[in-house]
Amino acid sequence: MLCYEVWVNGERACVAGAEGMRGIQAFVARPGDRNVALLLVSGDTEPSKALRETYKWLDRELHANDEVRIKLIESNSPDRPESVKSFGTKTDETGAKQIFCSFCGQGQSEARKIVSGFQANVCTECFELLGEIFNEKA
Repeated sequence: MLCYEVWVNGERACVAGAEGMRGIQAFVARPGDRNVALLLVSGDTEPSKALRETYKWLDRELHANDEVRIKLIESNSPDRPESVKSFGTKTDETGAKQIFCSFCGQGQSEARKIVSGFQANVCTECFELLGEIFNEKA
């Protein structure tokens, strides 16, 4: 599979990749007025899948003159991510992941319908309630 091999100051920091990934991102951000930058290497599964997961391999401070090199490689053994977060899912009593409403926690077996978004799910009941709230504020 295609992976990112990330090096910082001549040392390999990680090999990022996993099956079923939509994409892997490596980016540098400079938060506020601080004299540092942050290097983040992450990826996520296909957005069309209701059981979406986001992986993080690296979250590291960079300073002036730090050198970052990213190489696209083929690898069947990427590093394990530092963390994996599931959005809009929880584990049931059998250990299987189930979709749930991000607002009320109602599971897919309890709700009339659940719509999955990028990082949240909403059931029919919460959607209707949100519509009422927005209509009151308008």
